Amino acid sequence: MHKDIESITVESLNEMLNYNWPGNVRELRNVIERAVALTQFESLTVEDLPEKIRDYQSSQLLLAGSEPTDLLPLEEMERRYILHVLKSVDGNRTLAARILRIARRTLYRKLESYGVVGDAAAESSG
Repeated sequence: MHKDIESITVESLNEMLNYNWPGNVRELRNVIERAVALTQFESLTVEDLPEKIRDYQSSQLLLAGSEPTDLLPLEEMERRYILHVLKSVDGNRTLAARILRIARRTLYRKLESYGVVGDAAAESSG
């Protein structure tokens, strides 16, 4: 690309580490090449990354990690798990509540607190 890129910001590295990389190394290479092509600076920033990586929310639950900073608060784990279950049942809230062993009203209340409305819940576990 004939650009002098000296570094990648910690924030952009964290975003890339968080991403699932379904395309593996080929996808990573394409993302880096795109970021280099688009950046106007000597350092790659989060803004240089594709939106799908910047907005990626892992649905995996980290139950054990080597560092305390790897661990999630219980409320975030619950949110991710509820959205994961809902996505797994194609948005069927009655079935999701049954699997979670909570009342449907409780599920609706939780989804509302997450800002999930309508059928968007099945797509929000990202």
